[in-house]
Parts: sequence; C-alpha cells; structure tokens
Amino acid sequence: MSGYEIPIAMAIIAGAGAYMQHEQQAKTLKGQAKVVDYNAQLAARDARIEKQRTISAEERHRREAAIRRGGVRAAYGVSGVQMVGSPVDVMADMAAEEELEALFIRYQGRAFEEKHSLRSQQLKNTAKFYHWGAKSARTAGYISTGLAAAGGFVQGEALKGSLPKSGSGYMKTTYSNW
Repeated sequence: MSGYEIPIAMAIIAGAGAYMQHEQQAKTLKGQAKVVDYNAQLAARDARIEKQRTISAEERHRREAAIRRGGVRAAYGVSGVQMVGSPVDVMADMAAEEELEALFIRYQGRAFEEKHSLRSQQLKNTAKFYHWGAKSARTAGYISTGLAAAGGFVQGEALKGSLPKSGSGYMKTTYSNW
C-alpha cells in the first residue's frame, strides 16, 4: 500500500458528488428549457391561428354587410323608393358603419395576434435563459468537481496522518483516553 489510497478515494468521492450535483442541475434546466420552448411554439401557433381567424372574421363580416346592403336596396326598390337623397345617405351611412366594424374586427384580431407573438418571444427568451443556465451549471460542475477532488485529496492526506498505524485496523482505546 502506498498510503495514497484514502486521499485518492476521498478525492474521487468528493469529485463525483460535485459532478453529479451540477449535472442534475443542468439536466433540470435543460428540461425546463424544453418545456418553455414547446410553450413558445404553441404561442407562435396561436398567433398564426389568430391571424387566420381575424382574416376569416373580417371577410365574413364584409360578405354579410354586402348581403344586408343588397337586402336594403331591394326593399327600397320594391317599395318604389328612388335611390336619391335620403335613401342614398342611409345606404352610405350603413356602408360606413359596416366598414368601421370590419376595421375594428381587424384591429382586435391584430391585437390578439400581437399578444400571442409577444408571449412567444418572451418564452423563447426564457428558454434561452434556461439553456444558458444549463451550460453554466455544467461549467460550474467541472470546476466544482476539480475543487472537490482537490479538497478531498487534502482531507484524505490530513486524515491519513490521524489513522492508527497498527496492522489490526482498530484503534486501541481505553476509558482512560476519554
């Protein structure tokens, strides 16, 4: 026996413990990053869905408005009202109101789309933070492993000097040593 078995064993145990702790932390952060990445993808998908929903809602509103205006024009025609003066003003006012409603639908949809886009970007940034944290934990793990191994070796060297030298492996004590 060379006498370095205990310091080497303590260095390995201390280093392995430090490495495992930081490796587990890195894995946890990586897992959190994956969850946040997925949520960012969902938010981006929601933004695309909201954009399509808005386009559809605006188109539907414009079709319905055109049908309503056609119905009013037909009702005027059946009743014999000529399309001059007040009926034209009513139709123009109706068209303006319908256009304002269509623009409001578009604005509201874009606001929801922007909300989802911002949420997606926020989640992407959070995921980057977790990825960075995982890398940092790994780097800290390597450093900590080296320091723990060195400290374990030093403690083992100190402990080696305090162990008994007898071949029995047991310290002989008596009550008088207390």
